Amino acid sequence: MRIALLAMVVLGCGDNRNPFDEITMDTFDEPPVSITVTRQSVPLAGIPVVFHRDDGTLVESITTDARGRAAAKPGPNGFVTAITDFAATRDLKTFLGVQPGDELTLDGAPNLTTPMMTYKVLVTPVAGAVFYRVSVRCLVGTGEQVPVGTNPVELSVTTRCLAPTETLVVALDGFGFPIESVLGAEATPTENGVVDLTNEVPVTAETATLMLSNVGSNATLESARAIGRTQFLAKPEQQVANGSHPTVFPDLAGASQTVAVTGARPVFVWGPAEPQTQLDVAAAQVEAVTELLFDRSLRTVSWSGGADGNFVFGQLVVEAPTSGLWSFVGPGGSAITLPALDAFPINAATRIELELGVGRVSGSVVDDLRRDGGWLDANNGLQARQRTMFTFQSLAAFGTLGLAFATTNLTF
Repeated sequence: MRIALLAMVVLGCGDNRNPFDEITMDTFDEPPVSITVTRQSVPLAGIPVVFHRDDGTLVESITTDARGRAAAKPGPNGFVTAITDFAATRDLKTFLGVQPGDELTLDGAPNLTTPMMTYKVLVTPVAGAVFYRVSVRCLVGTGEQVPVGTNPVELSVTTRCLAPTETLVVALDGFGFPIESVLGAEATPTENGVVDLTNEVPVTAETATLMLSNVGSNATLESARAIGRTQFLAKPEQQVANGSHPTVFPDLAGASQTVAVTGARPVFVWGPAEPQTQLDVAAAQVEAVTELLFDRSLRTVSWSGGADGNFVFGQLVVEAPTSGLWSFVGPGGSAITLPALDAFPINAATRIELELGVGRVSGSVVDDLRRDGGWLDANNGLQARQRTMFTFQSLAAFGTLGLAFATTNLTF
């Protein structure tokens, strides 16, 4: 199947020229663009990858090697597209505006075909604890658990996550506030296995105060802290307004802190964990997208509004005799152009759904984001890809930048 898809991509570009015909001395000096494709950190070989220049010229069409890696030289502002098997349908993922030397990553999330597993986490009992909460990557609904008076305390985790993960156990009092926590080093869970945290040194809780101003109506607040790609949610708060909002977190060294304020125009901010943060919600919002257009023949997506955004991601979902999904991510503006790939059945579509996210981030973080394929994994869904952003810790100051999203569905 992958071979057939690759053949379609090569033939569909309508360019029979040898990609080496246009090689110049500058080409040899230019560092390559690489992409590494994995599923839950396991390298995937044989994934078709297509490289285009910024004008749509085909540069190379190859497959990933045993390390899950492919590389070529598409030049500044080129395109890199991987044809994966992450989704149930034909699944294309395109990085827009790639630059020489970029190292792109694409890691497939668990889906319904990934088997569930259950294992135990052991911790030393905490005085005064009524509940315990476990956090890992890819967590599936373990929730807060009441221990059965054992020493050590045995907690059950059910997840589809096969990747290495840190494990955080938070001991909660009767009101649901943390007393102390233990954090285990990164490890790969196994079915019916045991993660023993009884020898880990516990950490105390910290009250982090968020000062909100210019909050819109019907807004809610969700705060979290993250270590690497493992996110640890605080107790959700509902219906927030202007003023002080104290939140109790595990006091984790090196953690990043995220704040999501929902509403008509959501705001997401992230950065180093701080005991006190001020956030002007209105100032952090990006202008709403008011019109969204898609031209099939030119493969262009354009929009009105969102003028103060500099980062974009989205996807096309096609219903046709052969359906498919095409996700994209890259620098923002007012329009993007997707490369010519007949592996995606645009012209045969009976229905097309277009989804777009526009955000504003600092220049350095834009580079981080456009190289992170977490925004392209359809199995994560739009909300999860928004949260992928939360793991970045490269901001100099927390609370000064925001990200807002507008989505529109169109039927053709």
